[in-house]
Amino acid sequence: ESEPQKTDNLLSETYLSPRKSLLDLPRTRDQADLLRTAAAHMGGMQYCYQRFIDRIGKSRGQVIVGFTITTTGEVKEVEIVESFTDVPEFLDCIVEAVKRWRFDRIAEDGEEPRVFYPFEFGY
Repeated sequence: ESEPQKTDNLLSETYLSPRKSLLDLPRTRDQADLLRTAAAHMGGMQYCYQRFIDRIGKSRGQVIVGFTITTTGEVKEVEIVESFTDVPEFLDCIVEAVKRWRFDRIAEDGEEPRVFYPFEFGY
Protein backbone atom coordinates (compact mmCIF):
# COMPACT_ATOMS: atom_id res chain seq x y z
CA GLU A 1 0.00 0.00 0.00
CA SER A 2 1.43 3.38 -0.92
CA GLU A 3 2.03 6.28 1.46
CA PRO A 4 -0.50 9.12 1.67
CA GLN A 5 0.31 11.90 -0.79
CA LYS A 6 0.20 15.59 0.13
CA THR A 7 -1.95 17.89 -2.00
CA ASP A 8 -1.53 21.58 -2.77
CA ASN A 9 -5.18 22.57 -2.88
CA LEU A 10 -7.31 24.65 -0.50
CA LEU A 11 -6.81 22.10 2.26
CA SER A 12 -3.05 22.23 2.09
CA GLU A 13 -2.62 19.98 5.12
CA THR A 14 -4.90 17.26 3.74
CA TYR A 15 -3.45 13.95 2.62
CA LEU A 16 -4.84 11.73 -0.07
CA SER A 17 -4.68 8.01 0.22
CA PRO A 18 -5.50 5.06 -2.00
CA ARG A 19 -8.38 4.40 0.42
CA LYS A 20 -10.43 7.46 1.50
CA SER A 21 -9.37 11.01 2.21
CA LEU A 22 -10.89 14.24 3.44
CA LEU A 23 -11.29 15.25 -0.19
CA ASP A 24 -12.96 12.01 -1.22
CA LEU A 25 -15.73 11.70 1.35
CA PRO A 26 -19.01 10.20 0.20
CA ARG A 27 -21.80 12.69 -0.39
CA THR A 28 -23.54 11.40 2.71
CA ARG A 29 -20.67 12.60 4.92
CA ASP A 30 -20.15 16.37 5.09
CA GLN A 31 -16.50 17.46 4.90
CA ALA A 32 -17.38 20.61 6.87
CA ASP A 33 -18.55 18.36 9.73
CA LEU A 34 -15.21 16.58 9.68
CA LEU A 35 -13.20 19.80 9.73
CA ARG A 36 -15.46 21.38 12.39
CA THR A 37 -15.19 18.34 14.64
CA ALA A 38 -11.40 18.15 14.26
CA ALA A 39 -11.04 21.88 15.01
CA ALA A 40 -13.20 21.53 18.12
CA HIS A 41 -10.85 18.85 19.46
CA MET A 42 -7.47 20.45 18.81
CA GLY A 43 -7.17 21.15 22.53
CA GLY A 44 -7.03 17.40 23.15
CA MET A 45 -4.19 17.03 20.67
CA GLN A 46 -2.31 19.90 22.31
CA TYR A 47 -2.89 18.30 25.72
CA CYS A 48 -1.22 15.09 24.51
CA TYR A 49 1.75 17.03 23.13
CA GLN A 50 2.21 19.07 26.32
CA ARG A 51 1.80 16.01 28.53
CA PHE A 52 4.67 14.17 26.82
CA ILE A 53 6.83 17.10 25.69
CA ASP A 54 9.69 16.01 27.99
CA ARG A 55 9.78 12.60 26.26
CA ILE A 56 9.24 14.02 22.77
CA GLY A 57 11.97 16.60 23.31
CA LYS A 58 10.14 19.62 21.86
CA SER A 59 10.39 18.03 18.43
CA ARG A 60 8.29 19.44 15.63
CA GLY A 61 6.43 17.31 13.18
CA GLN A 62 3.28 15.67 12.01
CA VAL A 63 1.14 12.75 13.10
CA ILE A 64 -1.30 11.34 10.55
CA VAL A 65 -4.23 9.50 12.12
CA GLY A 66 -6.42 7.14 10.13
CA PHE A 67 -9.95 6.41 11.32
CA THR A 68 -13.38 5.33 10.15
CA ILE A 69 -16.54 7.38 10.79
CA THR A 70 -19.64 5.25 11.34
CA THR A 71 -23.14 6.25 10.18
CA THR A 72 -23.97 7.04 13.83
CA GLY A 73 -21.06 9.51 13.94
CA GLU A 74 -18.80 7.41 16.14
CA VAL A 75 -15.14 6.83 15.37
CA LYS A 76 -13.66 3.35 15.02
CA GLU A 77 -10.47 1.69 13.76
CA VAL A 78 -8.22 4.54 14.89
CA GLU A 79 -4.55 4.10 14.02
CA ILE A 80 -1.38 6.13 13.69
CA VAL A 81 -0.43 6.03 10.01
CA GLU A 82 2.69 8.18 10.22
CA SER A 83 4.45 10.00 13.06
CA PHE A 84 7.44 12.23 13.67
CA THR A 85 8.03 10.49 17.01
CA ASP A 86 7.85 6.97 18.38
CA VAL A 87 6.90 7.82 21.97
CA PRO A 88 4.16 5.20 22.50
CA GLU A 89 2.37 7.01 25.33
CA PHE A 90 2.05 10.17 23.22
CA LEU A 91 0.69 8.21 20.24
CA ASP A 92 -1.70 6.28 22.50
CA CYS A 93 -2.96 9.60 23.89
CA ILE A 94 -3.67 10.82 20.33
CA VAL A 95 -5.51 7.59 19.43
CA GLU A 96 -7.63 7.68 22.60
CA ALA A 97 -8.51 11.34 22.02
CA VAL A 98 -9.66 10.70 18.43
CA LYS A 99 -11.75 7.71 19.57
CA ARG A 100 -13.86 10.16 21.62
CA TRP A 101 -14.73 12.37 18.65
CA ARG A 102 -18.35 12.40 17.51
CA PHE A 103 -19.65 13.46 14.11
CA ASP A 104 -23.13 14.18 12.76
CA ARG A 105 -25.32 11.13 12.15
CA ILE A 106 -26.07 10.21 8.56
CA ALA A 107 -28.53 7.81 6.90
CA GLU A 108 -27.92 4.21 7.92
CA ASP A 109 -27.32 3.24 4.31
CA GLY A 110 -24.53 5.83 3.99
CA GLU A 111 -20.89 4.93 3.60
CA GLU A 112 -18.47 4.71 6.50
CA PRO A 113 -15.43 6.53 5.12
CA ARG A 114 -11.86 5.86 6.13
CA VAL A 115 -10.16 9.24 6.51
CA PHE A 116 -6.62 10.35 7.27
CA TYR A 117 -6.17 13.49 9.30
CA PRO A 118 -2.79 15.23 9.79
CA PHE A 119 -1.93 16.97 13.05
CA GLU A 120 1.00 19.39 13.23
CA PHE A 121 2.90 19.63 16.53
CA GLY A 122 5.45 22.09 17.82
CA TYR A 123 4.95 24.82 15.20
